[in-house]
Amino acid sequence: MPASLRHSRTKPANAGQVQWRLDLAADRLRTTDQPVESIAAAVGYHSAPAFSRAFTRSHGAPPGRYRTMHRPSRA
Repeated sequence: MPASLRHSRTKPANAGQVQWRLDLAADRLRTTDQPVESIAAAVGYHSAPAFSRAFTRSHGAPPGRYRTMHRPSRA
């Protein structure tokens, strides 16, 4: 099998779209007070636990902790 075909099979075809949705969620976590469950639904997840697992794999922290770590300090 050619190397180009092997490489294309290492990620699902929709991996870019999934990452885009998770990046959108990360932006909302940083910039809004929306509940995590609402953000999960807004980016296409029907299950908050499934969203949390995918988000943690992608961004290295669960959504709630990511929000705490990346929000500007409120004085």
